[in-house]
Amino acid sequence: MVQALDWFRDDVAARAEAGEGGDPAGGAGQDPVLAQLLSGLPDRDRACTVLTDALTRLDEAAIRTVHGFCLRTLTDQAFESGAAFDVEFITDETRLRTTAVADFWRRRVAGADPRTARRVREHWKTPQDLLADLQPTLALDELRLLPQVDAADIEAGCRELDAVFARMQAQWRAASDQVADILATSPALNWRSYNKQVVAQAVRTAAVLAAATESPESLPAGLERLTPSGLARGTKAGQRPPAHPFFDLCGRLSELSAQVHTGTRALFLTAARAFVRDALEKRKRAEGLLYYDDLLRRLDQALAGDGSEALAASVRARYPVALIDEFQDTDPQQYRIFRRLYGDQPDCGLFLIGDPKQAIYAFRGADIFTYMQARDDSARAGHHYSLTVNRRSGSRLIEAVNCLFASAQAPFIYQDYIGFEPVAPGPTADERPLRIQGVEPVPLQFWMLQINQENQTRKTPVSIRADAALTEAAQACAGYIADLLNRRTPAR
Repeated sequence: MVQALDWFRDDVAARAEAGEGGDPAGGAGQDPVLAQLLSGLPDRDRACTVLTDALTRLDEAAIRTVHGFCLRTLTDQAFESGAAFDVEFITDETRLRTTAVADFWRRRVAGADPRTARRVREHWKTPQDLLADLQPTLALDELRLLPQVDAADIEAGCRELDAVFARMQAQWRAASDQVADILATSPALNWRSYNKQVVAQAVRTAAVLAAATESPESLPAGLERLTPSGLARGTKAGQRPPAHPFFDLCGRLSELSAQVHTGTRALFLTAARAFVRDALEKRKRAEGLLYYDDLLRRLDQALAGDGSEALAASVRARYPVALIDEFQDTDPQQYRIFRRLYGDQPDCGLFLIGDPKQAIYAFRGADIFTYMQARDDSARAGHHYSLTVNRRSGSRLIEAVNCLFASAQAPFIYQDYIGFEPVAPGPTADERPLRIQGVEPVPLQFWMLQINQENQTRKTPVSIRADAALTEAAQACAGYIADLLNRRTPAR
């Protein structure tokens, strides 16, 4: 960010010097955006004076992360924000989270009835396993579980599951020979999908379930062969799948088991998340602690509280203009904070810079739809601009990327918001081209990974497993970098 600020200052200063009498237009006819900005100024001389003064004091600009901005605001405006004066900022709350999850586990699992404990342990063996699933959700305030489930739904599903399981057992005892004969002799079934070994395994699975004293917490994988959907997948083209009441019961049993399994997991995660978030909040308030997530939450709450107007005015007085880079990685809470601070404030400025094609932080709560909302808001106000010059890459690479993406009708999803606009190279794009042993390489290259027995998926169509592809791609890149570094004539 500091380098970007230096470049910005040098570029604006150069334009100011290029014009006559210190005119920052610097030949604005060659820059339509600058010409448009200047055309609306009633006093250009005054504008040049303000610009020169701003350039002189640019080193005084506050450069912070969004979290750093929130921390500074909460501490500097502690009275207006309602924040404690003696808070301690922490960069790791793993210990606090581990303690809270362990407390929840003791309350909800250690003393639970055996069946509930077994259901939970189908998903998480230890509190640490539960914490691993909770981690991505703890910072998200606006999180909803869809579809909504409650304990009554789960209990009703369990009762129906037990009833269907009992009927399935009775049906097997009454018609096991008939079912086995259908599986072994039906001309509609594809023999590759239902060969002797598969049929024998399916029959054994049914027999084991029929002998069980209670419905299992999870069904064996072999049961899928006995459901209407499984039979349909194994039926020859143009044929009707074999039917039997036993198969229908197996299908319903499979559906109910999945519903109970998913519902139990969702309900338990929801309860654990609420408990842990509440425990963390109480613990940190009691000990005067603030973590990264708290900075956003506390400032957001303060800007919605009784003293919000005084707080927002104080922030604007100190920071009349805010420029937020990499805005594609924002989230609803961050955008709400800055809209409350700078929205409908004609004497202040809020500049949001981002490229949605570079959004990479979804795992941390970044939300591309928030970017799309901000884009709509700025477009309605007539303040949406696109950069048309790439000043980092060579002209050949820029031309190749333009050609690649322009050849697709809709190269990105949400095309109305995330389109591709070709860019031009900067005036110095080819002054220092990359050369490897004196030769400029092809600027855009594609490497192909080979499928083999070790890296391929088991499902058809066969492809490379994601984990194997990641490892092989990293090794290939590292090897190529090492090769460049070890060349006798270094690359430039």
